Amino acid sequence: MTYSVRWTEKASSDYLEVVDYLKSRWGDRSAEKFIDKVDKQISLIQEMPSLYPASEFFQGLRRCVLAKQISMYYLEVEVTKEIIIIRLYDNRRDTSELEEFIEEMDI
Repeated sequence: MTYSVRWTEKASSDYLEVVDYLKSRWGDRSAEKFIDKVDKQISLIQEMPSLYPASEFFQGLRRCVLAKQISMYYLEVEVTKEIIIIRLYDNRRDTSELEEFIEEMDI
């Protein structure tokens, strides 16, 4: 069964920031490649939610590396057959902000 996908507001904001940055810095083609990559990974996750490794700082959180610089963090909700995209996060940053964000979430 294919899982449904829900994005948090912050994940949507992260996504749009990355796309806008790629367009302004590297052009439309680079942004389109990133969009295609995200779409492909989400399709894979919908079919196989446990595909990517679990995160070390929150139970049930998984990390999909989209590019050397960007990872997508998501939760699988088995009961509702839903994937929740939590954040797209810059791998070069300290994860303390990500950890705080996840702790504040009401999931």
